[in-house]
Amino acid sequence: MKKFMELAVKENTKMMEKAQARCLDIFQTKNSTAAMQMTSEHMAATANDWIEFALKTNSMGYQEHLAFMNALQKQLIESSESLSSSIDHLPNGSLASSALMLTAFKSALEMSNHVIDSAQAASKRTAELANQSWSAASNHHLIKEAKTPKKQEA
Repeated sequence: MKKFMELAVKENTKMMEKAQARCLDIFQTKNSTAAMQMTSEHMAATANDWIEFALKTNSMGYQEHLAFMNALQKQLIESSESLSSSIDHLPNGSLASSALMLTAFKSALEMSNHVIDSAQAASKRTAELANQSWSAASNHHLIKEAKTPKKQEA
């Protein structure tokens, strides 16, 4: 989440600086036709900036998801090895009681369920963040299109 927030602050700052510079140019223009053209270009550039930001956040979410899934897989392997090692290190000649085996299996199952639940929650949150970013970019683009006057053809 921290990486996402840092990216959002960085990208929004960059977009605001670019927008301020373009708006200043528009306000300083004396020709209304040129001002309208510059406004249209500004709106298109802003929409593109938002789409680029959405793609960056989507990519970041995907990379975070991959890293989490790799860590999850590693944890499951280590847990499996730990359970196997515990069983292998029982004293020779002793029979493991069914209660001990059941407890070990139950613990491993609970841990696996917890890891799976965590992975699902992280995946869902990543998808939500990506959808929010994409929706924001799409809405901004749709608003821009709705406000842009259509050229009438002769």
